[in-house]
Amino acid sequence: MDEEKQAFVSRLSYEVVKDVAPEELSLFNDINEEFQKNPEAFSEKDPVKREKMLGFVGGPVEPLLTTAILPLVWSVVQYIAMKGIDAFKEAMAKKVEAKVKETVEGRGKPLPGDKTGDLRDYVTRNAMILGLDEAKAAMIADSVIGKLKEMEDT
Repeated sequence: MDEEKQAFVSRLSYEVVKDVAPEELSLFNDINEEFQKNPEAFSEKDPVKREKMLGFVGGPVEPLLTTAILPLVWSVVQYIAMKGIDAFKEAMAKKVEAKVKETVEGRGKPLPGDKTGDLRDYVTRNAMILGLDEAKAAMIADSVIGKLKEMEDT
């Protein structure tokens, strides 16, 4: 994963974790570091294997949401690139550059409403594939969409 995508995935994932699982923020950097080493391998593991890999043997009954959020956000970036959502890709590229360099380059084009629904469905489906129940999957999807829109507006 290139540095811009890596920075974007990390930033957006952190914001989503802060929104839906703030109690996991103290673990975020360690989990993110492990995830960034090999996003595909990390994403393919089931929640229990991911947590064992991270040293959380016998840990919480519920899987850590952070271990699902990072692969979800990474897949969102891949999905956007694959689907060719031009307006959003332009805005995202500008925002990534702006966030990474901490400069302001103006507003991007907003993500069209129909694409927002597609993206929400995509995140929800993938969250459920990663082992989350429907309610948590929907909560994370809403947070991802909300955070993306916030990034567009800054």
